[in-house]
Amino acid sequence: MKLHRQFLWSVPILAVLIASCSVSSASVPKEFHPTGKYAISPLFNFAGTFVNGVALVDTKTGWGFINKSGKYVIAPNLGLASDFVQGIGLAPAFKSGSLLWGYIDVKGKFQVSQKFRTAGNFSEGLAIAGNGKLYGFIDESGKYVIPLQFDGADNFSGGFAAVRVGQKYGFVDTKGKYLASPKFDGAGRFHDGLAAVEDGTKWGFIDVKGKYVIKPQFKYISGASHCCDFAGGFADGLAAVSNNGTEWGYIDKTGKFVIKVQSRFGEDFIKGLAVVNNGKSAAFIDKKGTYLLRTHYKYAMPFVNGFARVGNGTKWGYIDRKGKTVIKPQFDTAGDFVEGLAAVAIGTKWGYIS
Repeated sequence: MKLHRQFLWSVPILAVLIASCSVSSASVPKEFHPTGKYAISPLFNFAGTFVNGVALVDTKTGWGFINKSGKYVIAPNLGLASDFVQGIGLAPAFKSGSLLWGYIDVKGKFQVSQKFRTAGNFSEGLAIAGNGKLYGFIDESGKYVIPLQFDGADNFSGGFAAVRVGQKYGFVDTKGKYLASPKFDGAGRFHDGLAAVEDGTKWGFIDVKGKYVIKPQFKYISGASHCCDFAGGFADGLAAVSNNGTEWGYIDKTGKFVIKVQSRFGEDFIKGLAVVNNGKSAAFIDKKGTYLLRTHYKYAMPFVNGFARVGNGTKWGYIDRKGKTVIKPQFDTAGDFVEGLAAVAIGTKWGYIS
């Protein structure tokens, strides 16, 4: 199973799909109770997640950033931009009429000039950048520290980045030195000291020395076909695996099944909980495989800041950790509550609810 991941910002690529990709948690007000009411009216063609008090939005005049009052802190005159990442003061962007990417700061000023055909967010001090054909990694000054040489690349995680040369995947460190030369048919990010790799049609896991800890034996691993990530892997010490795509279990870092294979799909663990789905309804299990919460909804996303998105196929709402519906499904697209607000859309217009 070849692995083709979407991880770069280039002219044809629009913003990250908020409904299907998780976001990192950020603080919310204590005793926060979602109301489902609009705090910022649905005026936008797209609305991103708030990070450090600002969020990316798309308007008829261009892309910009607003604060939590809905006021622009960066005017909507950008041709396209990415969300700011937690703890990083630079975001990929380009001006209207340009086909080259640079990096803006939180005031909208370009700190790295527009000179890249593709550009990614910074991770562990480096960002993917390319000329439209090859990719390398730049530092926050915009200088290539790992030269253009790869046909594909992923963000750094755990000190290493997956890269592709031709149709084979390997890993490099932050100096560009190979941990493992491009020899795999697929690759994932390092999490908990292990990374998923594919040999032929089977997935296994290597350690930070590039050696197999779990030999290739699984046909599927969580995340291998998700829109926002490369292959998944370990999270909270466990990894979801399957050999037929319909029956999933969880292994520990020795490859031993700690949650037996069952007729259901299993997502990654996040803060001790994982979403599982038997095709009829979604539920949440703990790391022992015990059902802690069963929902009557067909779909559920992980809990973020105490609330999870749920839906029945066309509309999305929210539940709390007790399984109580706090906002009935009514939105066509919905994001997580971060910094007390969630981006939602009905039809083509996006706004923010509290």
